[in-house]
Amino acid sequence: MTKKNKSKEVATTSNHNSLTSVTFKPGLLGAGDEIDNEDILIPKLWLMQQMSDAVQRNEAKSGQWLNSVDGTLVADVGQPVDVLVFDSYKSWQVSDIVKGKPVYRETLDYKGNEDLPINEENEAGVEVVHRDKVLGFYCLLLSEVVAGDAFPYIVDFKRTSRRAGQTLVSKFAKLRSANLPSYAKVFSLGAKQESNDHGTYYVKTVSTGRDIEQDEVAAVERWLVSMREAKQRGTVRVDDTDLKQTKTVEAEVTSNSQY
Repeated sequence: MTKKNKSKEVATTSNHNSLTSVTFKPGLLGAGDEIDNEDILIPKLWLMQQMSDAVQRNEAKSGQWLNSVDGTLVADVGQPVDVLVFDSYKSWQVSDIVKGKPVYRETLDYKGNEDLPINEENEAGVEVVHRDKVLGFYCLLLSEVVAGDAFPYIVDFKRTSRRAGQTLVSKFAKLRSANLPSYAKVFSLGAKQESNDHGTYYVKTVSTGRDIEQDEVAAVERWLVSMREAKQRGTVRVDDTDLKQTKTVEAEVTSNSQY
């Protein structure tokens, strides 16, 4: 959110629940006056797996969607997450292989690094570096847009869920052919349970929902402009809690079907 849009954000937020009848002096944001883009941490829509730390601590269930920053529940098992997608990126997630397990090292822009191999091996033919192609999307929760307090999230697709990300890109291409933006449609994120020799896990799914309504467009376009300005300045910070976890779903890591 940029400074020049702050007064508009207050007006939007003041429409939420009991604040409908409350009037605030324009331009005064209290604690928000000192907040800039570099201070904002964008959460991920985090699909819980059996080996996720929160599940292991009995703080969440496999198949739930959580806010990665504060751990709050976004959608319970089997419930869809309706989103409006307004921007995207493509990257490499790089991991070192330590004792047969991936340990996150860094994230690289895909542009300019298109020719990097998926894995690197040592002289003995053992994999020592693994790279995952990641399709990431900036989105708003439809429920928050309707409530008037929308804030950006990231949803990314990699490994066994990457096909769903490719499906989403194809849907955007269809909208673009009709001269419509990616947020012209609501998309529902789901989770499908699958299993293989290594265990049971959830794979992200995508389906197309209803058309966006006129009174929802302003919130999306305001964040679209703000986030692109922030990306140009290099001040976008995305939560990487999931990348730093020591546990992961072996079924997804070892599957090569996504490549």
